[in-house]
Amino acid sequence: MTISAIQLAHYPIHWMDGTIISRHSFQKMITPTQLSVGVNSEYGLGVKNGSFEGETIFGHSGGDKSTFSMMFYFPNISITIVVLVNTNNTPASARNIFSEVARVVLDKDKPDYTSKEIESNNLSYYTGTYLSPGDKLNQSALIVFNNEDQHLYYTFDGKPNNGEKMYNLGNNEFWIEKWPYDRVVFVENAIDEIIALKEFYGGYMSQLKRKVE
Repeated sequence: MTISAIQLAHYPIHWMDGTIISRHSFQKMITPTQLSVGVNSEYGLGVKNGSFEGETIFGHSGGDKSTFSMMFYFPNISITIVVLVNTNNTPASARNIFSEVARVVLDKDKPDYTSKEIESNNLSYYTGTYLSPGDKLNQSALIVFNNEDQHLYYTFDGKPNNGEKMYNLGNNEFWIEKWPYDRVVFVENAIDEIIALKEFYGGYMSQLKRKVE
């Protein structure tokens, strides 16, 4: 509400070069956080890290009712993409606009893994109830295995027909057709148990849900 999209697009440069804060402080801000529960979070000190279709990004997103903004910097190509909107919960959301613009800028095809997934004989390894800190139990994500098509489903009621099919990309990473630019990544502990999942929206770290059962 106090800056234009063009001004915001220049912000990461001044953020990194010592103009706003020291270079040392900037490096601390973008460094992923090691949580006490043993999970490494790509969320730094007010900075979301990630990768958009293989291209490193960092920045932030957020808003309130009827407003939303996104600012993400691509350090390897020195480009910032900024989206400011005065609406939300519509097909033309800030996240969708950002992802489509980034795809064009990076000359990427729209992701489609419906016929390219990696086969696995142990998808039940990932099933369970996952909950973000502070959320109520009825907001849990329920990852279930569907015997009929041998796929995992991301649900909120445990019913595959009401959920979204998950396609295995390997390395504990999954893709969902409804949200083609997002990824779900499961987290293992030192004894190879799944203890959490991370949700990357448009490539950037957005949600961490711990496995509660």
